[in-house]
Amino acid sequence: MRGLIGSIGQITARENKDEAFELFKKIYKTTILVYFLISLGLIVLLNPFIKIWLGSNYLLEQQVVLIIALQFFVTGLQYPSYLFRTALGLYQKGKWSPIILMTVYLLGSFLLIPKFGVVGSALSIAIARLMSTTWVDPFLVFKSYFNKSCFRFIIRQYAIIICFIILEIFFVFSFLLKCSKARDWDKKEVSSK
Repeated sequence: MRGLIGSIGQITARENKDEAFELFKKIYKTTILVYFLISLGLIVLLNPFIKIWLGSNYLLEQQVVLIIALQFFVTGLQYPSYLFRTALGLYQKGKWSPIILMTVYLLGSFLLIPKFGVVGSALSIAIARLMSTTWVDPFLVFKSYFNKSCFRFIIRQYAIIICFIILEIFFVFSFLLKCSKARDWDKKEVSSK
């Protein structure tokens, strides 16, 4: 996706903000789809891959896999705004964003890792992103270039994240239900022999 920075820079240099905004929306929608599918792939395939690669002793808890997928998805949602911020050269205006991100991450890590372990670490990364770059980059791009309010965009972005979390939970519970039914079926088959 970094290859798009040149195209974004070219469109923004032409001062055609409507065309640039349409491009932003297309990139954003594509990013949602791609990161959503990859995140679901992580949920489904991460532990089987680890089992094949390293063995059953190194499997992650399902909560860890879900938080990793959430963190990956949140990072992906932020990417279109990051691309535009980079293409527009808004580095100086966003200089505090990484500091906020790291501060929230460190505080979250100190609070969550002792209680939740690896889940706490992954969760603190997701929380740090949600409290910093997820809204700072869109704010800078919308205010400095598009001259539009980013409030609706940010609300929509958080709504998408909430929907993703709900889908994650639904997917995991339906998967666990199928697994438990399969185990029950195996037990019935074994007991009938």
